[in-house]
Amino acid sequence: GSLLSASFLDLTNTNAGGITLAGFASAGTVLSLSSDGNVTETGTLAAATLTGSGVAGSVELTSANNNIGTLGAYSLTGNALGLVDQSALTIAGPVNANSASIATTSSLTLTGSLSTTGNLILSGTSLIALNGFVDAGNVLALQSPGSITETGTVIAADLTSGTITDGSVILTDAFN
Repeated sequence: GSLLSASFLDLTNTNAGGITLAGFASAGTVLSLSSDGNVTETGTLAAATLTGSGVAGSVELTSANNNIGTLGAYSLTGNALGLVDQSALTIAGPVNANSASIATTSSLTLTGSLSTTGNLILSGTSLIALNGFVDAGNVLALQSPGSITETGTVIAADLTSGTITDGSVILTDAFN
């Protein structure tokens, strides 16, 4: 596969063809992916911060080997976001999408805002901490064998959680 590596890596495609990352893409600070088509990967991403935007396509970055520190500003007009990460992930946002599925094999911490018009699935194997603003237009599914905590604001038509085996669910904000 190919290798893309830079301190700041900005990949932009303004036609419907999209972006496919077939090898290893690494950005020491920011990896920005903006496309009017789909953004997919068959390789691995590594970046301190991932940002991007899209108008006509979905984003599916679902390699189990991805290593993203922070999901920054990402705006998808009417489209889906799928992200899988192998490390602790902070969602600083703002992130806006039609629907989203964000999973990490470590902890997932929301410090900014995350909004969907459809379903939102958040998965963390050790902890999900909702310290920012979550607005799921339909179902918010929280999946973690560890604890789920919330000190921010959660808005959802329906709230579901998977099996909690080693932790607890604590949703305490008065604005829920």
